[in-house]
Amino acid sequence: MFGQIRLGTYSQIDRSLYADLQLLPDNKFDFYDTRNGSCFLWGHITGKWKLNKDTIIFSWQSTSTESSDSIISSRGPRNKNVQVNFIYDNGTPIPNVQVSLSCLFDNDTKKYLTDVNGKVTIPQKQNFDKKMCPNSERMLWFDVKNKIVKLSSNTSLDYYADTLANVLTVVIKRNPKTTYKAETKKYLIKESTLIDIDPKEFYNYNWGDFKFSTEKYGR
Repeated sequence: MFGQIRLGTYSQIDRSLYADLQLLPDNKFDFYDTRNGSCFLWGHITGKWKLNKDTIIFSWQSTSTESSDSIISSRGPRNKNVQVNFIYDNGTPIPNVQVSLSCLFDNDTKKYLTDVNGKVTIPQKQNFDKKMCPNSERMLWFDVKNKIVKLSSNTSLDYYADTLANVLTVVIKRNPKTTYKAETKKYLIKESTLIDIDPKEFYNYNWGDFKFSTEKYGR
């Protein structure tokens, strides 16, 4: 079958993780990848395919949207209270944001609201024992719902590793930018195998080689 291609599903299995590449008769493809250990990095791509002699070329449009929020940590007055400030990217404060500071898997956490200046102070009793709740398990949760944005987030404070920081400023973008990019990938067709001859990385993983399969995995 050199120079030809079988319509159907090509798969790659790695332990309990897998990837399926479905070739459809209308020259469309559907690629689903769960080979990354984190579900946040799983991929799903749809697009078009075409043949060029013994090579199959996949093409699609990828999209990328910048993060809607960022956190700046700093040190305020020397006490154990934590102050959290919410502002838009133009400096305008955000009132009535629901906020909590908790340890991972803590389901009984008090929630607080920011004032008209976008500020809230989480009292000393909400602080954590370093042995019972290390930085890697400390979470800032917030919920912004108004006419400008609707955004919820649950962020590990391990990213902001200054253990003496007790002021967190959360900056919310009102209009996160989305970019679009035309992508392509090439495979050599050999019998019932697609051989990767274009090892570019997309979404932090490689597609890799695929073999024809009569079944799909996980879907």
